[in-house]
Amino acid sequence: MNDMRTYKGFPIYMRGFLGSPHGKMRDTNRSLVYDTTLADNMYRKAMELANQNAYNPNAVNIYVELLKNPLVVHDDMFLRATIKTAKEAFGTTSFVDWFQLQYQSPDTGSTHIDYLEDMLEFALVGKAYKPLYDNQTWLSVLNLTLVRGNETYLSKQTEEMLERFVKSHGRSVDDFINAMLLKEFGHEQLVRTLFVLFGDMSATNHA
Repeated sequence: MNDMRTYKGFPIYMRGFLGSPHGKMRDTNRSLVYDTTLADNMYRKAMELANQNAYNPNAVNIYVELLKNPLVVHDDMFLRATIKTAKEAFGTTSFVDWFQLQYQSPDTGSTHIDYLEDMLEFALVGKAYKPLYDNQTWLSVLNLTLVRGNETYLSKQTEEMLERFVKSHGRSVDDFINAMLLKEFGHEQLVRTLFVLFGDMSATNHA
C-alpha cells in the first residue's frame, strides 16, 4: 500500500480536498482501475493519483444510504449520523480555516475553487450559481480533474462571501453544519457535499 499523501498534516482526499487525519486508504487489492485501452492519459493519471489519497468511509456510507432511500433525511438517527460525520470530516473545528486551507492544497485547481465557492454560497443563501444539487456533474468533473497549479488566494468576491458567512453564522464547522441544515433540502445537500469532498471515487456516483 502506498503512503497517504498529505499537506500540512491534512490528508489529501480522493478529489483533491484536504480533511480529517482519520481518512482511510484503499487496500492494494481494491485500487481504482482504468481501461488500459483508453488514450486519455489524464484519466489514467487521475486514477493513479487517487489511489494515493484518502477517503472517509462514513461520508460514503451516509451518501449510499441516501441514494437507496431519499426519505431517510427525515429520520432522526440518520440526522445524527450526518452531523457526527460532518463534525469529524474536516479535521479542524474552524470551517473558515479549513476553507482557506483548500486554496493551498497541492491538488487544488480552478474546478475545486468553483465547487468550494458554490458550497459556501449554498450555506449562505440556499442556492448556488452552478447548483450543488447537480451532484453528478460535480462528481464527474472533479473525478477527472488533475492539478494545473495551485489557487493560492481567495478572490475578493470569495473573501466578502466568507465574511458574510461569519457575520451571519459564525466561523466553526458546527456553524457550517447548522447553516446547511437550516436551508431547504439542506440535510440532503450536506450529505452530498460530504461525499464530494471526502468520498471514495469508486463508490456510486449517481446524484
